[in-house]
Amino acid sequence: MAFEESMLPFPKENFEKARQGGSILRLEHLSPMLRELAVAKTHLWEYLQALPVEEIGVPTYYPKLTRKMKKMRVRNLIYPTGNEDVFIHIYPDAKSERDYYIPIEPTLPVYLNGTVAKVESKLLEFAEEIGKVPEEERGEAFTNSLDKICVTTAGPRMNGKIVVDERELTALKYVTIRNKIGLGVLQPLLADPYIEDISCSGLGRMFVEHKIFKSLKSSVFFHTHEDLDDFVVQMGERIKRPVTLRNPIVDATLPDGSRINIVYGRDI
Repeated sequence: MAFEESMLPFPKENFEKARQGGSILRLEHLSPMLRELAVAKTHLWEYLQALPVEEIGVPTYYPKLTRKMKKMRVRNLIYPTGNEDVFIHIYPDAKSERDYYIPIEPTLPVYLNGTVAKVESKLLEFAEEIGKVPEEERGEAFTNSLDKICVTTAGPRMNGKIVVDERELTALKYVTIRNKIGLGVLQPLLADPYIEDISCSGLGRMFVEHKIFKSLKSSVFFHTHEDLDDFVVQMGERIKRPVTLRNPIVDATLPDGSRINIVYGRDI
């Protein structure tokens, strides 16, 4: 999730500080399993380095959760989801009854700025080609198109290609597939098998009902009504149940079988 979509409980400047060697966290501070994942998943390691571990401590990694964990007094843990690139951090909040629920995605530590808009514009050139590909192969089609649009090394024959680094390219591929094939910022929450319910009653955070930890406040955040309206419209189109001012209430089924209720607009 990019910073414009996320409201983290710690300063985003921590990522830049960590890049400059300001993090006190080292790989040897992690458990063997979390260390192995941090080495394999760069975005997970960057996220861990940005954490204020002097305040909350080093998160514990759990490959699976159990009902016994309901009794945990302080919950500071990370676990995997159905997407191998997405992890969840249950982040402790001593000042609230609800802890934070943070999806750790490949986009989280990356400043894409206007790059996504540039890529979107270039992708239009491949729209017809991608549209002919069977739905189950479209993820690969988008990835191949991005490899033609972006380069990681500038050269004399750019032909209008966009220069990005390896981390930015990974983030772009992830966010493109998440938004074009999945359900955008909702997708990492849907990939979590421990989520029972997701709610958003307007601007601000999305809240989740967790099978183990009950009510949690997510880092998914809508800053403006325009952002929220755009997300709802795009989601309606994605599930082939468009919402409009004339048809503002939609009760539908998501691709994974989950039920969704959408109420569009501020007048209802």
